[in-house]
Amino acid sequence: MPVAIKGIAELTQKLKSLQGEIREEAEQNLVKWGAQLFAREAKKRVPTKTGTLKKSIRVMKDRPGLVLKKKQWSIGQGIIRYIVSPTRGGKNADGFYAHLVEFGTSAHEIKPKRKKAMKYGDEFSAKLFHPGFHQKPFMRPAFDENADAAITAMGRRLNKWLERKAKA
Repeated sequence: MPVAIKGIAELTQKLKSLQGEIREEAEQNLVKWGAQLFAREAKKRVPTKTGTLKKSIRVMKDRPGLVLKKKQWSIGQGIIRYIVSPTRGGKNADGFYAHLVEFGTSAHEIKPKRKKAMKYGDEFSAKLFHPGFHQKPFMRPAFDENADAAITAMGRRLNKWLERKAKA
């Protein structure tokens, strides 16, 4: 019979009541489901011009030795950990600039590599001045504002998953 899960204490209690492989699989699934929820929320909040950054946000399973970069958010702990991150290149869209959007940039000078001139519009220059831009956070608010909803949603999914396991 499903238990109404309203908070982290109830979710933890439900997990403690499970045994062995079912418990490990449930923990793994819960972390993945939470990461997927946060990725969906981040996609709703990301500022879009071309949609490239929005397409690049994905959930990936953590690998041993993987070091988090400042544009990646980790969910879970220890071995069971997923990362929500904009990706670079490959099949997914190129989200290499996600941290610049999330945290903003200060005014700075841009110099070309190897002492070449850069073209900006119709003009060539040895250096350019970039005025910077304000931050437009989308990942952090997705985490901060949806933690309670994520726990409730994870609890519902856990109940449905356990019901399917019991029938199998």
